[in-house]
Amino acid sequence: MRFKNLVIGISLLLCAVSVSIPQSFAQQTTTEGTGTLPSIFNENKPANIALAQFINDTLKEMDLPDNVSIPGLSDAEKLLLENFKKVNQATFTATASIKNIPFEIIKYTPSGKPKPLLIIGIKEFDLSKSIPGISGTPLGTLGELENAAFIYSPEKFSGQLSLDSTVKTILGQASSGVDLSPGMNLIASVSTANFSSEIKELMKSVGDEPNRKISFSGKISPNIFKNIHKGSAGTPSELASSEEMKSKIQTLLNDYGKDFLSSLDLSGDLSQSLKAGPIELKGGKFILRGGKTGNTFSLGIEVESAVADKLEIQDVLISYDADKKEVRAAGDVKSESLPSLLSFKGLEFDEINLASVYAAGKWDFKLNTTASLNGKELTAEIELIKSEGNQFDLQATLTGGQSGITAKDVVGRDVPGFD
Repeated sequence: MRFKNLVIGISLLLCAVSVSIPQSFAQQTTTEGTGTLPSIFNENKPANIALAQFINDTLKEMDLPDNVSIPGLSDAEKLLLENFKKVNQATFTATASIKNIPFEIIKYTPSGKPKPLLIIGIKEFDLSKSIPGISGTPLGTLGELENAAFIYSPEKFSGQLSLDSTVKTILGQASSGVDLSPGMNLIASVSTANFSSEIKELMKSVGDEPNRKISFSGKISPNIFKNIHKGSAGTPSELASSEEMKSKIQTLLNDYGKDFLSSLDLSGDLSQSLKAGPIELKGGKFILRGGKTGNTFSLGIEVESAVADKLEIQDVLISYDADKKEVRAAGDVKSESLPSLLSFKGLEFDEINLASVYAAGKWDFKLNTTASLNGKELTAEIELIKSEGNQFDLQATLTGGQSGITAKDVVGRDVPGFD
């Protein structure tokens, strides 16, 4: 006798305002014999200072290759700065406005360091409204960022920036300890109330408290400001479908460079007491990063380890599926931890993957696995089918492919009358 599917049940207790440069500025006298304008950080600085010169002079002091620039800012030669001042020997500041967005620009040299940092502070900044092409992508789902600081660093830097009151005002509590990578970094906070509806649903699925602020930091492409002066950006919108996302990503890569996504790696710590149904999450992080191939996004909640009673799960990613309009949880289950919850003589589990789904306010706990039953290779789907209080019933559905599962496979020997 052959059975296509075999079901095993078990019960268990799970204890800018832009200003045009006057003609006189374009005709300023250059530094004798060099053909360049004098550095704005010297005593003989020009009377009118463009955003481009502040940016480029700071980058020059970082001793970077001549071709390093920040598109959209390095070429903003017609945008004059206001309130330029030398705060102290280590700090120079100025302000500007682009498309009615106020910016504060700072050149700051940390104590004991020979090279400066470039800090661009923006009190309120919505990427989807300000950066063309971002709307509908994961970058556009964050909503309005608060106290955003884009920091260009010439090298890896770890330490305090709170010794300077100007910098501390921009960074807030984050100034007490930063970890910067070479290139452009972003430090900001965001209220979950500003997230798109899909990301709100994602946070709700793990029990995160509404309207909470998340602080995050990490790397972002220096090309992020490339088109900030051009036309109008998008408006906040739903997360695009997978097909629409492919087109949007290709447009981003065409406009902002092929490294735009591979340079993206942002994360922020979440509460230590989050749950996804019966799964207890340990040390979750909100993450937004580009894939290694440079043409994908990852957005969601990343957890190094999680548990469901005795079941141990690693490398968990909880994300939103824009096509199916649901939250999904994926991860790797330690194969040695499953038999303590579900066992059958002769049944051995191999690769076990978490494949849970959250929809209509409820988690559907599910595992997909490959296994062998007395030497017979098969696949298995394990589901949580019933819960009463702390008691859960699991059901494992075993599938033996086109050949099915025989009585011999089940008992591990010939069964007369069932061959």
